[in-house]
Amino acid sequence: MSNQSVIAAMAAHHEQMEQTLGARVQDVIAGARRGDAATAGTALDAWIHAELMPHALAEESTLYDAAAKLPGAALLIEAMRADHRAIEASAARLAAATEPLELVALSAALWAQFQVHLAKENDQVMPALDAAGVNLDALLEGMHTILGGGAAHGR
Repeated sequence: MSNQSVIAAMAAHHEQMEQTLGARVQDVIAGARRGDAATAGTALDAWIHAELMPHALAEESTLYDAAAKLPGAALLIEAMRADHRAIEASAARLAAATEPLELVALSAALWAQFQVHLAKENDQVMPALDAAGVNLDALLEGMHTILGGGAAHGR
């Protein structure tokens, strides 16, 4: 697969993740309106731990490790790893939240964090790896191996 195809597949996978997160946040909002934000908050927390955080950790040990070696990319990758820690901290606050308004605010903030993070990954990290001639298909295969299979993770 060409790097451009891999970049497009990764962007599509990121879009799917962002849409899923957005739908789960909307479920929290709707739950809060009905007086049951906790059920949707629990489902969101489960998705974060089953999908989002494993994806982030797999990126760090594949894409980010490779990109950190590129000239001029170390600070970007340091910032990307910091984003992951911030998302993880937001997820922990969300998991501990008990009040409906707090669940809504924290879930919406997490969604916004994730959107900004994905834009940097799609528009800066992936193109930097491509410009350096890195075989993105091989990197993503390593990521899919970590996550347990290519078909479920954007390929």
